[in-house]
Amino acid sequence: MNRNLIRCKIPVTTVLMLFCILSTAAFTKNAADTTFYYFTNGSISMYETPWLAGRKTYEIFNCKGKSIYRIENTHQSFTVFTTFTFHDNGAVNTALTRTNPDASIYTYESRIQFDRSNSTLSMQNTQTPQESVVHAMGETYLWHSEKIAWIKQEVIRCAPVTFE
Repeated sequence: MNRNLIRCKIPVTTVLMLFCILSTAAFTKNAADTTFYYFTNGSISMYETPWLAGRKTYEIFNCKGKSIYRIENTHQSFTVFTTFTFHDNGAVNTALTRTNPDASIYTYESRIQFDRSNSTLSMQNTQTPQESVVHAMGETYLWHSEKIAWIKQEVIRCAPVTFE
C-alpha cells in the first residue's frame, strides 16, 4: 500500500466545516421530494413531505386551497405512522394514525373521516390490546367547525323502563 496517498494534513476547522456543510445538505428538505395529491378539479388535496430527522408531515387542504388539517409522522423513540384512503374525486377519505409510545405493548389508533371536500367529520380513537369493553369500543369525537375543536360524542344513559 502506498502510504504517500494516505498521509495528508487537513486542519481540524476544515474538517468540521465540511462535516457541517455535508450534514446540512443531507437533511435539507427538497421541494422536488414532496409528493402532492390532487382533487379531480386540479387543486391540491394533500401534500406529503420527505422524511427529515425522523419526521414527516402531511397537510390536507379543502377544495378552496385552505389548509385544514396537519398530521406529523415520527420515527424516534416512539412511532407515529399514518396511512390514507381517498375518495374518487381525490379528497382524503380516511387518515388512520397508529401510535406506539416508547415501544410499549399498547398501540393507539386514531381514524379520522373526511368528506368529499376534505372537511373533517369524525375521529375514532382505540387502544390495543383492549383492557375492557370501553377500550374495545373506543372514543368517538365529532368535529365542531365553529369552535374548531373535536367534541367527544357522549352516550346518553337512560333510566330503566319498568312495565307494570
